[in-house]
Amino acid sequence: MRLYPALPLLVFAASVSAQNGANVHVKFDSTVNVITPLSMGAYTDVYDTNTIHPKVAAYMHTAGMYTLQFPGGYGSYADLYHWTTGNGTKYENFAKQDHFYPSEANMAHMVPDIDKVGTALITVNYGSNDDGTGPGEPAEAAAWVAYLNGDPASVKPLGKDSTGKDWKTVGYWASLRAAAPLATDDGLNQLRANHPKPLNVELWQIGSEVYNNGYYGGDHKAEEDLHAPYPANEADNEKRRHNPDLSPAFYGARLNEFARAMKDVDPKIKIGAALTLPAIDSAFAADWNPEVLKTACGSIDFEAFVWRSDHRNNVDPYNIRDEAATLASPEEEIGKFLNETVYEDKKFCPAGKIPRVAVTQMAPIRWAKVGTKLTDALFAADAFALLIETGTINTDWNELHDGFLFGDDTTPGPVFYGIQMLHIAAHDPGDQLVETTTSNPLIAAHAVHRPNGSLGLLLINKDPNSAADVKVIVADGAFAAQGTRFDYGQTQFKASAPPSRSAFAAGGSNFTVNVPAYTITEITLPKQ
Repeated sequence: MRLYPALPLLVFAASVSAQNGANVHVKFDSTVNVITPLSMGAYTDVYDTNTIHPKVAAYMHTAGMYTLQFPGGYGSYADLYHWTTGNGTKYENFAKQDHFYPSEANMAHMVPDIDKVGTALITVNYGSNDDGTGPGEPAEAAAWVAYLNGDPASVKPLGKDSTGKDWKTVGYWASLRAAAPLATDDGLNQLRANHPKPLNVELWQIGSEVYNNGYYGGDHKAEEDLHAPYPANEADNEKRRHNPDLSPAFYGARLNEFARAMKDVDPKIKIGAALTLPAIDSAFAADWNPEVLKTACGSIDFEAFVWRSDHRNNVDPYNIRDEAATLASPEEEIGKFLNETVYEDKKFCPAGKIPRVAVTQMAPIRWAKVGTKLTDALFAADAFALLIETGTINTDWNELHDGFLFGDDTTPGPVFYGIQMLHIAAHDPGDQLVETTTSNPLIAAHAVHRPNGSLGLLLINKDPNSAADVKVIVADGAFAAQGTRFDYGQTQFKASAPPSRSAFAAGGSNFTVNVPAYTITEITLPKQ
């Protein structure tokens, strides 16, 4: 398994028109990463009342997504949300009065839906305690681990938090998860999920985008963080700049506390730190990652990044998106920030301690205007595949009902079909992404070695005007002459249709595929 990208897989020849075609080489026995249930998921905002819609799990599985990222984090929700009540911090500062916590956000609703989807990445509240009198509490996070992963029979105490609140035992919270709601609610029915079996949630992130807590000034203040007081007037928010209790070193020290408390409940969980994208966001927070890693790398298992590509394309996000730049950004940016991540990890982490990477919010800027939503489908298929190939432990589309699904009836959007096309290629956990190269930057190529010996090949033509003849050469594999072809592109998009399916004649391990303009094509070939 490759932990991070080898640059040759992410560097392409000079741009040419896709009509000239491409040569794609696949090393069928050269595995770069393996699909797991954690590989792909959806960022799930706590205010999205359609998260628990009965169709959601089925749609996610159809797209190969088995992880819910909860409770999101956009607009500091994760650092205001309290899982024991399903509500936000009782006192919110002047900028946070418009938050919405529907009843669907309580654990009695979320536990069965997490179970139906498969698993979750949980972002715990780092920023605020329930009363708004101080910061998030490690004991509250540990109790959440107990609730989702604990044994109802456990008498292990969780202790008291800094306010003196007693968080009882692991079994107390696990028993509430296991219990059915009472006929007369005693105030705890929002926790009674009738789910005796532990969920064994593996991924736990400490805070959401904590570097936007005001430490870097008033332009970076979106995340609630009561480790330092807020001024009475928003105009005075600049006073929080460089407050030591908002610093990366302080966050690192608190990460250690959270990790100890949470892993004391379940040593098998993985702890994630909220980091900035190195080489991309370092202009405003150059010391964040180094200081966090120097203080806490020994306590963390993964690094959580937010990657929204559009605001790095040097275009006004409120105008028409530069769609060519959007589709080029996975190849241009993923290798850059992950290789810089490797550099930082080797420099600031203990010897041999290299955390995995999770991209917990991934999409183009969601409010940008676009010429066609089909662009997002091509982007999603390519970006998910590249991030899995580079060894990420998890990537989550931002967000569940923004391009992936739409509306109250959760209608599939173009992003759904783009990710579904990747899932057709990489069909099940255990499928192996293998080394694949392309000669043309307008033709993305990703290949999969399935456990049964069959080949899944994903080809993405990013040229909106020209079809491409793609010559494919597969080394170390022997395949049947006849296979199956799937297409999702301009034809299907304009007809509001799902991917089309047809027979494909390959004739062996070397074959040519004509990929229409602005289209994702998948070829499946059984083992010979």
